[in-house]
Amino acid sequence: MEKQETLCKGCADKMYTDQTGVCKLCKAETSSGSFKICKSCSNRWKLCQACLASTWDLKGLLAKSLDDFKKNPRVAAALDWLDKNLLLASVALLALAGTLYFGSALLQKSSPATYSVKLKKVPQFGSNTVGVNSIDDLIRKHDSKASDLFLRHNDDTDLGRWISISDDDEDLGQFLEDNEEIIVFVRQDTIRLIDPVEVKVGRGIKNPKTWNLDIIRAAEAHKMLGNAGRTVIGAVIDTGMDLDHPALKDRLVPGRDIVRNTDDPRNRTPGEMHATHVASTGIMDPKHSGGAYGVAYPVLKIMPVRVLDGHSGSYQNIAKGIVWAADHGAEIINMSLGGTYSNALLHDAVKYAVNEKKVLIIAAKGNSNTSSRHYPSDYPEVLSVTATDDWDQRASFSNYGKNSGAAAPGKDIYGALPGGRFGYLSGTSMASPHVFAAAAIIKARNPNLTPAEIRAIIERHGDRIKTDRPIGLRINLANFLKAVEKK
Repeated sequence: MEKQETLCKGCADKMYTDQTGVCKLCKAETSSGSFKICKSCSNRWKLCQACLASTWDLKGLLAKSLDDFKKNPRVAAALDWLDKNLLLASVALLALAGTLYFGSALLQKSSPATYSVKLKKVPQFGSNTVGVNSIDDLIRKHDSKASDLFLRHNDDTDLGRWISISDDDEDLGQFLEDNEEIIVFVRQDTIRLIDPVEVKVGRGIKNPKTWNLDIIRAAEAHKMLGNAGRTVIGAVIDTGMDLDHPALKDRLVPGRDIVRNTDDPRNRTPGEMHATHVASTGIMDPKHSGGAYGVAYPVLKIMPVRVLDGHSGSYQNIAKGIVWAADHGAEIINMSLGGTYSNALLHDAVKYAVNEKKVLIIAAKGNSNTSSRHYPSDYPEVLSVTATDDWDQRASFSNYGKNSGAAAPGKDIYGALPGGRFGYLSGTSMASPHVFAAAAIIKARNPNLTPAEIRAIIERHGDRIKTDRPIGLRINLANFLKAVEKK
């Protein structure tokens, strides 16, 4: 066989693996650690010495895979039946192909593309018109739907120029790209919450329910605060929340379900546990949690804003959630969600909340153990949070980088779960609300501090810890309050 470049798992139809320590092709142990670089994608895949020496091409791999497949008795019987009933099988396949084709066409027709569009001219809304000639022509010709994204009629601001357009015309994107009356447009793509990396029900360390509170000196800060702190309103922009959880319900204020456009932001699907746990890090009532407590439970009240349906949601809804929270009295916002792509609509919403409404926004940095860009945490207006573990080091899963503004415990964090339950979750999603709650304590102690001043205290007065990668200072609540006293 002529030697070819070795292909990786993806390029060779998933034939290799480096997870099991076994060469997928010949089943030999590969403990010798031999690797080959795939020239197609530059991934490294483990091969045994014999396979590494000879190398393999895609055709040979597929041929061997097909031979192994045919040896399966059930497969052999099915192939024998197909050989004897070729005409019947052909008709059935044609019928299936037709069904899939027309079904796909119908599905595509019933799912119009939605774009968020920022206009050069302030839109003037009428009966499904926006007062911009090219957009109004599109609406008339293609029965497109246009709406005022933030309900800011005649508002000459960045937010006031955003509209939403829905159309099933596949050429809509090209139309928008060529339109000189448009500043920028973004398709309504999805963004994800930062999934917890593991779930546990207990730990072999002292005080597993409160280790995170001990390390950031939360109890000491509560004594320093005493009864002097005022109530601070913070928004958790996330999934739906268990509004009836005993450890949370007395510390919640009215919120919003942006996904369903209602005033009931409770969790709607079985997997929506994220916001409940995130909120509990800030406000969990010790009388209903078996001894644990929220970092800022004496002073923080949370406004739940549901923008994610389960594990993901649109940039458009997240932007709406930020603006809604800022317009309804949120002083601090936590976002334990994110993606690798920036979005002009999301960034405008962030800038509005920070610059116009004077809201401090805090966001999780991500769980990919990388310094790659991550949004919204990497916007300069946002305080970005990395996660630490019970050894007071960077958690192995946590993203990092010189733009990391602060670090906080994020591994095996005890908190509330839907249905009145409690459990342990890990992730920068769990670290971010520690900083969110710390900001609330600072704000409660001195309500006159600006968001920029609160952010500076958090970034400059934490503890420097041993770390293998650049991260911010790990938060220290007692230090923060001492810094507030010097203001």
